[in-house]
Amino acid sequence: MTRILGLDWATEPSKRALVQLDLMDDGRTFRVTDVLDKVSDDEVRDVCTASSNSSETATVVAVDTPFGWPRAFSAFVAKWTPQSASMRPPETDDFRFRKTDQVVRKELHKEPLSVAADRIALSARCFAEILAEKQLGDRVDVKGALRTSGPTIIEVYPGASAVALCDKDQKHLLSKYKGTSEARRLLVEHVVERTGIDLGQHKRKIVGEGKRSDETDAFLAAVTGAIYFCDVTGQASLGSGWSIRRPDDGAEKAAAPLEGWIFFPVRGPRSRPTER
Repeated sequence: MTRILGLDWATEPSKRALVQLDLMDDGRTFRVTDVLDKVSDDEVRDVCTASSNSSETATVVAVDTPFGWPRAFSAFVAKWTPQSASMRPPETDDFRFRKTDQVVRKELHKEPLSVAADRIALSARCFAEILAEKQLGDRVDVKGALRTSGPTIIEVYPGASAVALCDKDQKHLLSKYKGTSEARRLLVEHVVERTGIDLGQHKRKIVGEGKRSDETDAFLAAVTGAIYFCDVTGQASLGSGWSIRRPDDGAEKAAAPLEGWIFFPVRGPRSRPTER
């Protein structure tokens, strides 16, 4: 079974959500088969470490949290002391943003939270602890190469995926979906139209109520994970012409293993399948 999990991660389990997509027997259609809220650390450990021999093992786990820090930031703070007055800090953008963050800013005009200068750093630290505890580094992909066994873990950014998946006439939803269920409903319906995802009986839970958007973000993460799977394997397709944005030049490929990489959808031809 091909199973994609989208995880909206946070330091507090009450603010987490997980959406499960399964590839149906027709080999083309992904269906939402489960939506969970208040996801515990133990549940996340289980899905990230499941044996490849289990029928319940996820193929891809797409996680909404940074997997690394800007190298310029890391190098500076490691050497900085109050008395090292001759040591100049990096330029502001290099201090705040990873190479992958800068790609998102340039290509999607969407600014990710800075893992070097925002509270999201605690979220990143929390997930890094799980990766370290279970020795999962070899399951993390930063280049677009699916593991041949066990879950492949990738970093995604639902806000960037929403931008990439929206037509121009739907862009007004992007600034509203975090705050209103009606905007989330319209956004989810638009993504379904563009990708062919089957929501099953889970539309209401994915859309949620009030200002809670965790399940919607988990859904966007799962959709991104499904596009990633289709692109790198060539085994299925979602909508028309979606592929995944991966590091594609020397600077990006050099930075990704050190800082992490945000995978997000792009329109264009399917890339050649790649395996580890």
